[in-house]
Amino acid sequence: MHVNGDGHVVIDDRYVCEFMTKNGSAEFMNACETIIKSVCMAFHGQKTTIDVDEFMMRLDPWGKRIMETVSGDVHRAVREIKEDESVLKAFDSFSQKIDFAKALDTSLKRNDDVIMSHLMNISTRVEQMNSVRNTTRHKGEEGESGIVHILECKLPMRDGYEILETKSKPHNCDVLVKRVGFPDVRVEVKAHGRETGECVRTCEVKRFESDLISLNNHGIFVSLYSGIVGKGPIEIDLLPTNKFAVYVSNNNYDGDALKEFINLIYKLDGFVSGEDGLTISTEAMLRIKTHIIDFNNKIGDLKKHMKNSIEILNGLTLDTIEKLLSTGADIRPVPNPHEIKHTCEHCHKTFTRPSSLTNHVKTCKQKLTQTD
Repeated sequence: MHVNGDGHVVIDDRYVCEFMTKNGSAEFMNACETIIKSVCMAFHGQKTTIDVDEFMMRLDPWGKRIMETVSGDVHRAVREIKEDESVLKAFDSFSQKIDFAKALDTSLKRNDDVIMSHLMNISTRVEQMNSVRNTTRHKGEEGESGIVHILECKLPMRDGYEILETKSKPHNCDVLVKRVGFPDVRVEVKAHGRETGECVRTCEVKRFESDLISLNNHGIFVSLYSGIVGKGPIEIDLLPTNKFAVYVSNNNYDGDALKEFINLIYKLDGFVSGEDGLTISTEAMLRIKTHIIDFNNKIGDLKKHMKNSIEILNGLTLDTIEKLLSTGADIRPVPNPHEIKHTCEHCHKTFTRPSSLTNHVKTCKQKLTQTD
């Protein structure tokens, strides 16, 4: 056994090589490697030159029970070795001088310490990942990715749309929506208040408006989980650059609503940037806001009524009939009124209507009385 130029330990003993080729399983090779490692660890830090007598003296005090300290895989490998008589003899002669138990026990204990150290490191990393997931930055990145995915689904390329992530560029918002023949629309995504309900601060709104003014673009400010300070559920503002800023609170990844707001911006842009160059007054903007809020409230009411209707429809199932049948209720078919027979108790004549039987009974009694 020697160390080659690459720093690898090479075993060139012919017998060992032939045995490992024929009978050396992965478990047995791992066991042999563990034994060699234990011997190395026992002499770690000692002088480099060790004679045989000192080697044996250091190995003698080690324990006597190798079968009790190794794992189940090593037990199986040792039992396979014992079936080979030649190997057993060699092993017995060698085991008279070297007792492996204590060395292996020490090695296993050290390995346990290493495993525990790795587990502690993994636990620490998991805690760090959880803390990172709760940071505002991570929530923001998660929200931005979700909005990009939704916009790509709602605004496909076949309709001329192009969705670009711009969060890596300062003062460019998070997403840029481009469409052939239409103005660019910037989208700013905020994920505040997912657990706390905290509203988006005014400073974020001012930064968004400043970016839109410097870019000379329209924009949509989307708060995914909370409201926006100083803004209603839905608001539209006209910026000094004659561009529109739309504010949407509690969006919850509603891609259909964002698509409609983008189309609304396209419509409004046509009024202010057309050939006539119309200017939208403050009163007109207030009327537009009121109309949009009223429209949004009506949509909310419709959704609520539709939800209630769906719940009622879901209740109209066969569950009730199944329960009636399973409880053993006395369910009988409703008889046909034309098949009901009313019989006279005197002459046993039958009638289909109760009134006919009543009239008959009167005459039948008279006849019986005259006969008597």
